Amino acid sequence: MERFISDNVSEARNAILALTSRGEAIVICGVHDVDSALFSTLFSKSRTGETVIREQGEGCDVKLEGRLMERRIEVMGRAFQLGPSSFTSLIPLSNDDVLQVVTGIIYSASMEGRKLTAWEDKLLEAAEGLGAIVEVGPKIFSYKFLPLVEAIHFTVDPYIPTLTGKAEGVRGMLRSLGIGEDSTLEKLNEKELNALINAISVEASKFRRKFSREEMLSKRVFFLDFDTLELAYSLVYSYDLWGVGAIYEFATRPSFAQRIVRYFRNAISQGFDLYVTRREDGSIEVSSNIRSKELAKMLAAQIAK
Repeated sequence: MERFISDNVSEARNAILALTSRGEAIVICGVHDVDSALFSTLFSKSRTGETVIREQGEGCDVKLEGRLMERRIEVMGRAFQLGPSSFTSLIPLSNDDVLQVVTGIIYSASMEGRKLTAWEDKLLEAAEGLGAIVEVGPKIFSYKFLPLVEAIHFTVDPYIPTLTGKAEGVRGMLRSLGIGEDSTLEKLNEKELNALINAISVEASKFRRKFSREEMLSKRVFFLDFDTLELAYSLVYSYDLWGVGAIYEFATRPSFAQRIVRYFRNAISQGFDLYVTRREDGSIEVSSNIRSKELAKMLAAQIAK
């Protein structure tokens, strides 16, 4: 099945590439999420002709459908099943678009709690050849660039109410482990690193029914000065507040990522409350003073498991 799906993804990319040279206007109809919006804006950027982007409707030349494990794209009436592979993974890698494409892939996998597909893994290997750093590491945001106090307290995946946006809580945990608050992750020895990951895992398990140490580790991707996992959540925040314009700016000007991350970090560092109420029908009700309702829902889904 994986091979069959991969072939369809490759064919879908070829169909998309064939449209980039067409001079007439192309209408893309997508779903309302970062992956769909990022694919659409990157496709538009690759063309000289006009591209119209809208949510579902009639008269669509390219139609994006589904989420999670069953994505589907229709190109000029021809349908392709993508499986779980992200829409953004259909965009060919180039020196100008490495950050955007990789971030779209990491967004999709992270928000859905899934492993990368074989197709997406292949793209990350190609991204390494263009300067990306790909490694298995802890889910601590920007650990290559920030002191641990900042890196942990900006982290929202996993979302831990006693640590996320709580710098003092992070300092207290580090002191209890004998780790200096100005330390960086890559300066820790193996014993300190294991102790830190275990401590974060234990803290996370207080707010979830099940949370294992293994969930703290994932394939991590860094490009230039950006952690693509942190950037993915920053895009959720900015897309919810500013709309597709934020995604367009990021797609056409990668340097805009600095502003996106800065706004995200500012929102998290101010601290926020998040309340989750489970209804009788099993659904959850979320209330929070963080400005992005979509981000609040994503964080609530983590602790409601």
